[in-house]
Amino acid sequence: MANSVDVTKAVATGAAGVNEDGSDVKLTSTVEETDKKCPNCTATMVFDPKSGKLKCPFCGTEKDIKKEGERFVARELDFASVEKDQTLCDWGTQTKTVECKSCGAKTVYDANQISNVCPYCGSNQVIEEEDKNVMAPGGVIPFSLDSKQAAEKFQAWLGRKFYCPTKAKKGAYPSAFKGVYVPYWTYDALAESTYTGEYGIDKKVKDKDGNERTETDWYNTSGFYETEIDDFLICASTQQRESMMRGLEPFDTKKTEEYKPEYLAGFSATRYTLSVQDGWKKAKSRIDSQIRVEINNKIQLENNADSVRNVDVSTDYSNQTYKYLLFPVWISAFSFNGKLYQFVVNGQTGKVSGESPVDKLKVAITVILIIAIIAAIFYFSNR
Repeated sequence: MANSVDVTKAVATGAAGVNEDGSDVKLTSTVEETDKKCPNCTATMVFDPKSGKLKCPFCGTEKDIKKEGERFVARELDFASVEKDQTLCDWGTQTKTVECKSCGAKTVYDANQISNVCPYCGSNQVIEEEDKNVMAPGGVIPFSLDSKQAAEKFQAWLGRKFYCPTKAKKGAYPSAFKGVYVPYWTYDALAESTYTGEYGIDKKVKDKDGNERTETDWYNTSGFYETEIDDFLICASTQQRESMMRGLEPFDTKKTEEYKPEYLAGFSATRYTLSVQDGWKKAKSRIDSQIRVEINNKIQLENNADSVRNVDVSTDYSNQTYKYLLFPVWISAFSFNGKLYQFVVNGQTGKVSGESPVDKLKVAITVILIIAIIAAIFYFSNR
């Protein structure tokens, strides 16, 4: 999706993050233009995932993207600043938001960029809406895989699907890939938990007839558990199924770059539709489940227990901060037997997540084989 306009150079208006040397990385303001046209043939340059540079798709001329400092570290924001600080709403170039009337997706483009197709559902029922104060990203993980590499990852992923029909594996070709920067909230916090529960120690006993059986002695336990939450990811877009997007994780947030509009050249960015507060509620629910598993493991290891039960956990969170980052995702779909199957590819790691057709005959044969094996085991054990 080539960009048809010039973008702007970052000019300081406020701190968006810090460099490795501790100096501030500044937010951007649209006062000084940077020419995105090819210096050789004047065509519009786009971001090239392979080189990490701007590249002319016609003559191949490349141009470096200027970076401030050796290593960028996105600034952690406290919850008191959520969507209130107007200096956080500058994308470094004039933007517009386009809404799809078919699926509801809201996508951010350069102000003069023309888009007639939704990157999510392919619908051409898109209209421009009045741009509001939308928080600008505090950092971006640039694409490192191009569309050809994404297609190769898809073919390999589909080939590993045992229950996918062979015909689909050989004949499924993705439709045109769309490179989209998807918004994510990342959360940091200190979690302090108190817990009570029971752990069991198994022992072998014999009844009066000499038959051996297992009995469990149960003991009460309680304790304290502390863990630091670092960059817990929550997708801030509700346009895709949550399970499919979670299938793309993890993203390596240590490779986050300072946000620059040049990274979006040839791509689009989805606007967040999940607030940072609602994202934190989702994060806490998942973190609570994760902590419960960790405490169960802690009880079992500390007491050399065989089992754990009735664990009750109470967790308090403090020092909560968040970041708003853009992550690279290739979106596409393929058709098989008249049905459309959507999938996504992690533009950083190549991990694939999505739907695939299922061969019902293979499933039926597997079920029959399992039943036959169980029946054989039961028959011979009784004999």
